[in-house]
Amino acid sequence: MHDAAHLNDTPDFAPELQVVRHLLAHRLERSAHDIVPMDRLHADLSLGLLGLAVIALELEDVTGVLLPFDTLTRAVTVEDLARLLHEYRRH
Repeated sequence: MHDAAHLNDTPDFAPELQVVRHLLAHRLERSAHDIVPMDRLHADLSLGLLGLAVIALELEDVTGVLLPFDTLTRAVTVEDLARLLHEYRRH
């Protein structure tokens, strides 16, 4: 029972992860299957600040959620970006 309770404490950000992976794949001209949650935005995907800003605009177009740029720069991995999107959707 304790494990089930712990799972309920973990937010389900799978929809946000799917959107982020799809947009990154499109922007980087890759398959979404090649973009994994632990990919580092800069080191693994070569996404610079300008690319991140473009992704933020695309995320806003698709989801209606505006992620502040200073918040975006804290995202290191694809998963981090999806978690931020999940958190800001709840605001």
